[in-house]
Amino acid sequence: MAESESDWPLKGHAASLAGLWRAAAAHRLPHALLFQGPSGVGKFRAARALAQGLLCALGPREVGPCGTCGPCKRFQSGGHPDLLVIDPPREIDEQIRIGYIVRREGSGEPENPADEFLALKPMEGGWRIVILRGAERMVEQAQNALLKMLEEPGANVLWILICDRRSLLLATIQSRVVPVRFASLSAEDAMSVLLEQGLAREDALQLSRWSGGSPGTAISIGERGVPLLRAVLVSLLCGEVEPFQAAAALALVEGRFEGKTPAGRERERARTVLDLATALLGDLARLRAGLPAVSLPHGDLALRVEKIAFAAHPALLAAAVDSLRVIRADIELNLDPAQALERASLILAARDPAQLLC
Repeated sequence: MAESESDWPLKGHAASLAGLWRAAAAHRLPHALLFQGPSGVGKFRAARALAQGLLCALGPREVGPCGTCGPCKRFQSGGHPDLLVIDPPREIDEQIRIGYIVRREGSGEPENPADEFLALKPMEGGWRIVILRGAERMVEQAQNALLKMLEEPGANVLWILICDRRSLLLATIQSRVVPVRFASLSAEDAMSVLLEQGLAREDALQLSRWSGGSPGTAISIGERGVPLLRAVLVSLLCGEVEPFQAAAALALVEGRFEGKTPAGRERERARTVLDLATALLGDLARLRAGLPAVSLPHGDLALRVEKIAFAAHPALLAAAVDSLRVIRADIELNLDPAQALERASLILAARDPAQLLC
């Protein structure tokens, strides 16, 4: 989302933000918040909206920032001096290094680390706010440096940590932040957000269903070519394409895969394929259990179950899911992405559990 766009009003999370603004107006807002929940449901936009409401010239109000005062305009243009957003693109840094939190001399270090930003007095007399997106990406050194800053936050300082996987944060950090939980959006709200982003209605309907109420995920999977990846995987499940042909086709699908290097981007492609394959098999299992197809992201598989061997063999289905998870873990241990795609394709082409034992 462009920095010039407004983040308020925010569909699906207005009540949570109103409560935080009430707490701020009553001087009860904690100095460190952890926005946690599924990926792509609007946590970052909520953090920006909260920050704008705190920096607004009218102060924090339940109705949100005015959007017209000087601070709001500076915020929306990306030029407010009292806000720091730590969100390095993965093609620059796959992890958040200590240099983003505290100054460390050396080449390639960030120009504006959090400790130097917070050492300055507020330029407009109010809050100093740091939004740390993808907090689970912090290396251990960065987390330890952050811990020291959370222990001595200073007056009118607010940290907003955004995290999809809280378990990757140190327990000591988790104990010093107040969690704010974000749930998936309703189908109506998710569709509305996607239409506002300019997606065609048919594409928005399909992507919002696959994303499970996560507009950010819906946009991301569209950019990563998931519709085409899914078509290859479904053809493979139905026995309409050979596994090595499928692996080659998956490797050629164009998409925006994040990563600092070409190899990193191919690893992200492999992760995307494996996560998608696991989701497809998961919905096949749910269909077998009697859940209505209309309630499932990939419920349309019900129309092709006669061609899908997994639909009739629960043991094969369970073994395939376990095998895909092993490959997913092996990617983090530097398994070659092309090999990962081939192994996954062979699993999805299996017609007997014994074929998965090798």
